[in-house]
Amino acid sequence: MPATTAASGMKKAAAFLPAAMETSIRKMMDLVPDYLYITHYGPVVAAPGAVARLLHQVRGFGALLPVLPELSHDQLAARVFSIISEAYADYLGGEPPPAKLAELLAEDVDLNAQGIAVWGKRMQKSG
Repeated sequence: MPATTAASGMKKAAAFLPAAMETSIRKMMDLVPDYLYITHYGPVVAAPGAVARLLHQVRGFGALLPVLPELSHDQLAARVFSIISEAYADYLGGEPPPAKLAELLAEDVDLNAQGIAVWGKRMQKSG
């Protein structure tokens, strides 16, 4: 059975802490697992390239905080999709993702956008 590690930088779906998540992922990688199980993503192969893409996505989602008040839900979802599709293109070696990717990921992108919006509102309230 492959070694697995589960953790999260998230205490709740809307309590996303990008720096804490990145720290957790790096600590898990110190254990040299075969897979990481991070929230709803399912298994992430613990290969350096896959983990680098994951960390890039975490940082990308975190970078949305300053512009959240200016974005509609659709605009936020488009940015979330852009971050995810960039990682997918990198995974494909720079080839563009399939045209159907937006359709396949629509529900996940929408849920991520909702979660990021709630997280942003909580972060603004807590100052």
